[in-house]
Amino acid sequence: MPPTTVDGFYEAWRVAPTKSRLIALALLVSTLLPPAYLFVMIQYGAITLPLGDHFATAKLIIKYFDGSLTFRDLLEPQAQARPLFPRLIFIANAALTNWDIRSEYYFIFLTVYGTLAALIFSLLTITQRQSKTYVLLAALLISIVVCSPVAAMNHWWSLMLLATLSYMCALMAFLLFSIAPMSWLANAGAAFLGWIGAYSISQGLFVFPVIAIIHLIISQRVSLPSRHFWFWAINMFVCFALYLPGVPMSNGPRPTLEHFLGFVLVYIGSPLGSLLWFPELGAIDIPSTSYINGAAGLGIIFLTIVTAWHLRSHLASRRPEALIFFTFASYAVACTLVTAWGRAFGSYAIAGANSGRYSIFAACFLFGLVFAYAPRLRHNGSKVPIWVKGIYASFVVLSIVSYVRGVAVYRGTHQDNEWLSDVYTLDGTPTVRDLMAFPDEEYMRQVRNDLLRLGIGPYRSVSHPLEAIYSGRFAGAVPFLSGTIIKQRFKTIHPVIRSVSFLVVNWGNAPSHYSIRWNIVGLKGEVRTRIGEGEFWAPDWMDWRTETIRLDRASGQDEFEVTFFTEEGAAVDHAVGLCLFPPGSDPNSPAVIDGKPQKDGNKIGLLVSYY
Repeated sequence: MPPTTVDGFYEAWRVAPTKSRLIALALLVSTLLPPAYLFVMIQYGAITLPLGDHFATAKLIIKYFDGSLTFRDLLEPQAQARPLFPRLIFIANAALTNWDIRSEYYFIFLTVYGTLAALIFSLLTITQRQSKTYVLLAALLISIVVCSPVAAMNHWWSLMLLATLSYMCALMAFLLFSIAPMSWLANAGAAFLGWIGAYSISQGLFVFPVIAIIHLIISQRVSLPSRHFWFWAINMFVCFALYLPGVPMSNGPRPTLEHFLGFVLVYIGSPLGSLLWFPELGAIDIPSTSYINGAAGLGIIFLTIVTAWHLRSHLASRRPEALIFFTFASYAVACTLVTAWGRAFGSYAIAGANSGRYSIFAACFLFGLVFAYAPRLRHNGSKVPIWVKGIYASFVVLSIVSYVRGVAVYRGTHQDNEWLSDVYTLDGTPTVRDLMAFPDEEYMRQVRNDLLRLGIGPYRSVSHPLEAIYSGRFAGAVPFLSGTIIKQRFKTIHPVIRSVSFLVVNWGNAPSHYSIRWNIVGLKGEVRTRIGEGEFWAPDWMDWRTETIRLDRASGQDEFEVTFFTEEGAAVDHAVGLCLFPPGSDPNSPAVIDGKPQKDGNKIGLLVSYY
């Protein structure tokens, strides 16, 4: 096993002097503290009920449970992105858990910890001759930035899987390419990750041009691009051609030069500046935060330019640390400029760059610098200047303070769950807090009612009592012939109906190809309110199978009427039918078949599920 692996690192630690081993052990434990902090904070502060853009995901999940989801729905743009892969994860997870949002945080953990693991493993891979103590010092820096409370919004809101998945895939693609740039397997793997990143959030699109350009630079002859370049150029062209048509571009006003440059500086400096002094409650509009982050951004830009100048000659030799630095920095530059162009206007033209959701992309500047300088630390016996050690120690101490101050952000989101629980009332009635959960009140109420109807999301644990409107054994069946109309009224025993089920037969024959349509109306005095409608395909009905109608929306009427009918002229050789049962304790409201009530009082065997 080569010394660049984890096993090689352990072997170096095992043979080191006791003092060095204790220092390394302390640094290793320290490196694990930020991930432990993040785990506790997410457990404490995670939003566990639908909020904000959760409702865009809810629409797709509802379609899945209703059986109407299409691949086109999965590819529909959301803002300027096509988050296909996060949607697939959300929907699959919802299918397994009845949309328990808490379980979505497993994927947040996976993407954040996966990013951290990829960065540290790559660091160990390229620092084979360096002091392991200094490698661990670099790993601690990476750990502090990756798990930083500055990016808290990406932690307490599971919807930000769109960003964290794209970010993880982009960084892994760059690392895979940089360590083996001429390997077709590495390039293919990086391209695969690039596609996942692009179809998570639009920043992932930049993976393709970044690696294509780097391949062009490291080619033996720039005038004659390598096959690797064409591989990435073709991937980029195909991805952009499939992705961009139909994606709405920002129609907002274009930023002024002052706002654009200010946004760029603050955006770049945010992951460092806000970590040096975390803003109160994570607020983005505190003027001092923008000043600190802007100054940090200016410093990062200067250091990045100096580093790029010194590493330029290492690109031709394909040194991993140089490739990592240039891919990370180029990606961060692209993310910065595009975000500034689309967001640097309005009341928060500059302050908006302090938003924690952007910080993970700007952090690539910091990671690139760590990888650029880590192989130089303690190389060939050289000593690290005392001022560098002082800066490092100060950064760690200030980060600890910011981590402590960051707890308030997670405390606030923990408290948000309390008022959100009031929004999702057991009967779906509107509340005064609806607009806090989603700005479109009508849409929010529609989604809430659908969640209630399906018994998913906030309503997955709500009990669903069942009540039959009949009593006794099977009494017969009524066939659906051409033009048959069957109606059945029933009174409710609970305020809200979830679904209506009934037993069907086909008399042992393969049913003819025709449809049975249905509708349900709520009755209140003379008012008839349409609750839902749809149709069944007769060949799908099997003998003695229970079919279920899920209502389109919740309703509070006292009485309902369900109607089944077939079109006049339908070709019916082998009919399907509805089962009839004795009326039981309620002799009223017998089934009405073609306008005639059943004289014996028999009813359709409806089984009603309530909330």
